[in-house]
Amino acid sequence: MGFVLLTIVIAQFGGGVGIAEYIPWAIPGILSGASGDESTQLQFISRLLPVLTGVIGVAGTLAWWRYADQT
Repeated sequence: MGFVLLTIVIAQFGGGVGIAEYIPWAIPGILSGASGDESTQLQFISRLLPVLTGVIGVAGTLAWWRYADQT
């Protein structure tokens, strides 16, 4: 629950500072138009960040399952 709250705070802070397009969990909201700006054009890196984050998460999970001591 604490992590969810932290991600919301970071996304809100990033939106205020103008770096929300570089925060992976804020990008779907920007693309959906939830930010109120319908004409938002995101850079390639902004579209790549959620995919990259997902790939790193899956790779980390698989590595944990493979190499963690689960006896």
